[in-house]
Amino acid sequence: MVRTGVIGIGGFGRTHVSALRRMEAEGLATLAAAAQPRLPGMEQEIEALRAAGVPVYEDWQEMLAREGLEAVTIATPVPLHFAMCAGALAAGAHVLLEKPPLPSVEKLDQLVAQATAAGRICAVDFQMLSGETTRDLKALITSGAIGRVRRVTGIGLWKRLDAYYQSSRWHGQLRQGDEWALGGPVANAMGHVLNQCLYFARATPGFAQPERIEAELYRAHPGIENEDTAAVRVHTDAGAVCCFYPTFCVAKQRQPWIELDAENARVKWDYDHALEIRWSDGREERREYSPEGRIEHTKMFRNFFHTIRGEETLLCSLADTRAFTAAATGAYAAGSPVRDVDPAYIERVPDGDSVATLIRGVADDILRAAEAGALFTEAGAPWAKV
Repeated sequence: MVRTGVIGIGGFGRTHVSALRRMEAEGLATLAAAAQPRLPGMEQEIEALRAAGVPVYEDWQEMLAREGLEAVTIATPVPLHFAMCAGALAAGAHVLLEKPPLPSVEKLDQLVAQATAAGRICAVDFQMLSGETTRDLKALITSGAIGRVRRVTGIGLWKRLDAYYQSSRWHGQLRQGDEWALGGPVANAMGHVLNQCLYFARATPGFAQPERIEAELYRAHPGIENEDTAAVRVHTDAGAVCCFYPTFCVAKQRQPWIELDAENARVKWDYDHALEIRWSDGREERREYSPEGRIEHTKMFRNFFHTIRGEETLLCSLADTRAFTAAATGAYAAGSPVRDVDPAYIERVPDGDSVATLIRGVADDILRAAEAGALFTEAGAPWAKV
């Protein structure tokens, strides 16, 4: 089994620990060590790992120096990824990075070159690529069945409370030093949707590359620097335009979905593991998928370890995420400075032990903009400022 360490066991790191335990049960890997600073609220998880015989280091560099690990998974805020990934590769380990991978294309290219020179693999946990719905839709595109893809539109209507931002300062940061923090919905929480849009925009294997990016970034939550609502339009080298509309400011949440406008059909892909196809000749088709075909983090981990063993190829390599990284960082560059939502349209509503921030009418405004492939000011959203 592959001796594996995990850097970051809080937040999304809990998913990494759980997935690694599953890999142990399958005989693919062993959780040999963990690195986690002693932060408030982490004591119970640290002690649980130690009680199970897993050494937990406060310093990730010490873990790499002492443990002789074959693989490392990293689930920390994005600004920490570069140094940690570079350190793990230098120590001879294969790496699985949580998404979003890196704050710049330049750093991504450096790590791809380092991994290649070291003969190590570097994967990224864009788990939406593991689903059968994704593979089937990509096959419809690459086969030419639905014709040329003209536009790919991703929509995410989520609600995030004050507690979400209080759980990690990074969630509300725009920059760390001179780099994008990538903690907002465009790159982090709904980054999967943007990545999928770029994947579906290309009629051949791989991802469409951004050529020109337009964006409007808005902020309604108090006390944050980055966006909680956005409209992003990416013109790609494949000819298709990708439009992306994430928000954290709706009263009623919906799972994200993606719609494709192609020559022969309109197709809807969603998180509920279904494809809806409306053919231009009037036929309608719905494809539903069994639990075995659904999206799982464990599929990405399983693929990672099978690739280390030479039995598979990566579902998502670090090099594969270059298009996403260019689109996400390009959206922040094009959309800065982040604009404040007109206060007349903001509602602050108690929600459990926390508070929700809502933009009145934002769901309808997003749907209207999405139908036209427009930015919010172009679509006339009343809360959107020029």
